[in-house]
Amino acid sequence: MTESETPDSPQPTAEFPDEPIAPPRAAGQPLFTPRQVYAGSMLGGPLAAVYFIWRNFKTLGDGRRGRLTLVLGGIMSALLVLILPFLPERTPNLVIPLAYSWLAFYLVKAFQKSKEQIAASGIFTFQSNWKVAGVTLLSLVLLLPPTFGVVIWAEQRKLPPHQAIAAKDLRRTVEALESRRKEKTFVAFALTPPDAKAGEDAVNLEYRIVEGKPTLLWALLSKRNIADRDQITRFAQERGITLVEIQDGKTRLLFSQDAGIKELGEQILREFYRLTPETRIEAFEGQG
Repeated sequence: MTESETPDSPQPTAEFPDEPIAPPRAAGQPLFTPRQVYAGSMLGGPLAAVYFIWRNFKTLGDGRRGRLTLVLGGIMSALLVLILPFLPERTPNLVIPLAYSWLAFYLVKAFQKSKEQIAASGIFTFQSNWKVAGVTLLSLVLLLPPTFGVVIWAEQRKLPPHQAIAAKDLRRTVEALESRRKEKTFVAFALTPPDAKAGEDAVNLEYRIVEGKPTLLWALLSKRNIADRDQITRFAQERGITLVEIQDGKTRLLFSQDAGIKELGEQILREFYRLTPETRIEAFEGQG
C-alpha cells in the first residue's frame, strides 16, 4: 500500500457491458447482390427470392428481419401459388414475376447492401453465381409440384363444354364459374318445362362473367324465353332483383348483376318451371 492509498480508498473495478460483445466478423462472408437476387427471383420464383433475402440478413447478423422474411415470404409464396390458376387469361405472364423480383431487388438494396457497398466493405464478398443458379433450380423443383397440383385442382372444377346436370346443381355450377373470374366465360342452361309442347324450343338461362362480375342473362331468342319475359321479370322483382332489358348486338337480353342471382336461377327452375331437383338439364360452358 502506497502512502497515497488508505484502507478506505475505493479500489478500481472492471466494468463489463450489459450485453456480450459480438465477435468481430471474419472477412470474406458472401452476400447476394441486388442484381443476383433479381435474376434468381425471376427465374426461380418467390421461394428463391425469400431465400436470397433471408440468407443475406443471416450473414449480416439481422436475425429478426431474417425471421420476418421467412414468415411473410412463405405466406406470399403460398398465396401466389393459390391465385395463379384463377387470374384472368389476359393477365400478362411476366406481371407477377416482375412484381416480386423488383420487390426483392428493392429490399436487398434498401435494407442490406448494394454491390458497391459489398465491394467497399472489406468484410463481405460477392456470392457465387453458381450458388445463385443452384438456389434457383432448387426453388423450381420445390415450387412446381404444388403449383401443378393447384392447377389440376382448378381444372377439375371446370364444367365440361357440354353435359347434363341435375337441376339442383345449377348453383354449384354457377359458383364454379364465378370462382374463376375469367372475363366473358359463361355457362348456359337449356331446360324443357313439364308443360312444354312437343317440338317447342327449350328455355335458355345463362350466367356470364361481365366486367369481373357474375351476370344473369335471359336471351330473348327462343319462343318460350320471349313468351315468359314479362312473367320472369315480375318473378324476379318479387324477389328483389331487377332484370333490365338491353340490346347486345342483334340480341335482346334481360340482364342483372344484383346480389342473389344464383338463388334466382334455382327459384326459376324449382318454383317457376316446377322442375324437381333431379330433373336433368343441359349445361354448356364456353367463352366469348
